[in-house]
Amino acid sequence: MKLKAQGARAADLDEVRALLHETFLDKNWEPGALTPFYRAYESCDPDYRPAQYRFLRLRGKVVSALKVFVRHLHHPRGPVPVTVIGGVCTRERLRGKGLVKPVIEDSLEYSRRVGASAMLIVTPRPNYYLRHGFVYFNTSEFDGTIPHVPPERARIEPLTPDDAAWMTEMHNAHPGRYGPIVRTERYVARWVLQMRLAQLSTVGLKHVARGRPTAYMIATVNKNEIAVLESVGGPRSGAAQARLLASFLRTGRTRFECPFPAEHSLVRYLRGSGARLKHRRTERFMYRALKDDFPVPGEEFFYSFVDFV
Repeated sequence: MKLKAQGARAADLDEVRALLHETFLDKNWEPGALTPFYRAYESCDPDYRPAQYRFLRLRGKVVSALKVFVRHLHHPRGPVPVTVIGGVCTRERLRGKGLVKPVIEDSLEYSRRVGASAMLIVTPRPNYYLRHGFVYFNTSEFDGTIPHVPPERARIEPLTPDDAAWMTEMHNAHPGRYGPIVRTERYVARWVLQMRLAQLSTVGLKHVARGRPTAYMIATVNKNEIAVLESVGGPRSGAAQARLLASFLRTGRTRFECPFPAEHSLVRYLRGSGARLKHRRTERFMYRALKDDFPVPGEEFFYSFVDFV
């Protein structure tokens, strides 16, 4: 019998949320105690629809599921519609039986119906999605020691909801080539500043000079280092971004990593200032083209973890 997945309706949401919660957040989740995290995801994503949860039932119970995000990528020819999948999971006692395959196939069909040119995924499981027709982006990552940057007459301040307008403008102007998600002010206000920065380990800072913001950085504070999720600034803002990075010294961490290409302004500044950086290729970002005209990303492509849950 061919198993067929489906999109969630309101009556399915509690079960689907429960599986996601016990997989990624808390194995001691109790039915009826609805998680605020997934409710926040739903309320903060401007493009959310219940059907973006795709799932499989077996003997009446939800056994595997994932989430589909509807987004657009920047490209010189105009925004490219894509979907991003996350939260791919199977009930623990049923793993290894191929029960997520029909959910992935269903999510690909759903993506075609909403007009996506490709589906993207960020995965920690090497080579797993090759069997589903996905291929890797050519991406890279840098890590090093947080630099000591000379002080200047500028302020480092936390990001607040009032920053949504200029952050949106700066972010959308930043990728001159194929790259990050196209954002609206509503998206930044709700998804970035409300959803993402509500997580205790995530910190958002801005660099303000002469009364105007010149760059911002969002990073997570891990046990031993800072993981930069996103670093954005105007023209020639590498020094400002380096000062934002240096401000994380206050957390006691002295190392950082960032999933940026060599052309990124922060990486270029750090290299030019003599910082010791380690460069490595990564196999974490994958895509599957759904239309023949999908422009395959080159070396300059990078995907921000801020857009992903």
